[in-house]
Amino acid sequence: YEMSFQYEQAVDYPVDLYYLMDLSKSMEDDKEKLSALGDLLAETMQEITSNFRLGFGSFVDKTVMPYVSTVPQKLKEPCDKCAAPYGYKHHMTLDTKTSDFARQVADAQVSGNLDAPEGGFDAIMQAVVCKQEIGWRDKARKLLVLSTDAGFHYAGDGKLGGIVTPNDGKCHMENNLYTHSTLLDYPSVSQINKIVKENSVNLIFAVTESELHIYEQLSAAVEGSSVGKLSNDSSNVVQLVVNQYEAITSVLEMKDNATGSVKVTYFSSCSDPTGPLRQTNKCSGLKVGSKVTFTAKIEVLKCPKDPREWRQQFQISPVGINEAVLVDLEMICNCECEVAGNPGYEENSESCGGVGSYKCGVCECPEDYFGRRC
Repeated sequence: YEMSFQYEQAVDYPVDLYYLMDLSKSMEDDKEKLSALGDLLAETMQEITSNFRLGFGSFVDKTVMPYVSTVPQKLKEPCDKCAAPYGYKHHMTLDTKTSDFARQVADAQVSGNLDAPEGGFDAIMQAVVCKQEIGWRDKARKLLVLSTDAGFHYAGDGKLGGIVTPNDGKCHMENNLYTHSTLLDYPSVSQINKIVKENSVNLIFAVTESELHIYEQLSAAVEGSSVGKLSNDSSNVVQLVVNQYEAITSVLEMKDNATGSVKVTYFSSCSDPTGPLRQTNKCSGLKVGSKVTFTAKIEVLKCPKDPREWRQQFQISPVGINEAVLVDLEMICNCECEVAGNPGYEENSESCGGVGSYKCGVCECPEDYFGRRC
């Protein structure tokens, strides 16, 4: 069955941007720059969409050896004029009062840790799944910008600090602090990919040049994510966010959650309405207002054994946006004449020696009878 549907990027579609910053000591100059650029970031994004909200959170690492020094004095002040280390802290809920952003960033204190990678994955997990605390809207394009100059710990690294319980992917926030930092291991790459997909979040990794190659590999494994190069003092952060936002919104990729017995293939001529249809689920170079028509070819590869699965509902949706086309699918896996009460179905039929059932022109014989006419 072929089904056509259209997609058009809405003007002024709401945008929620949550800025997640690595606040280890090496990022001190970046923090000052971001605080100065906070208003510019808000103004620039408001030119793109008037419906814009900004939030802010920060992370360091798990507060156990070997990630941070556990000497009592160092747990209070890991470096000169530094705050005590922590896993993840939520500073500012998504809000239209973007002027608060600069103040919150300026007020946030840097901290320190020992090893090179940071606990960014813990922070991403909490920032995505703690919907109410962060203030994500269902109908908005969700951007999560992770800004760092270091690599990341991932599942298995917790073992070094004696933390072996796998990350459960749930929200553990109290008084704006992540409470399970020292109880649960870091999330895995596939866990990050899963929650980002489920919550339609676009991750933007804003990282310094030395870490670009690592985050490019990570981005390839996380749906809807992208990587931008951050200058050493984060002075280009506004342009980076705008460029990545435009890159994300100019590309449209369709996905679906159909079961294994159903195959959906997409065809589109993308932004050229007179061009030939080609098999693709991805179009690029789109602008606000450009309309794209897709044709979804829905094939049933095999009939599921359980007749209850012959009726299904699945969604076709664009990656990174919480909107969908709902498809009600009814598979024709048997004929009416195979079911009692319909024409073409006769029990103990004369055509079948008076003993067999006549279904769709064929006899079905009881035990001890055989042959075309039983």
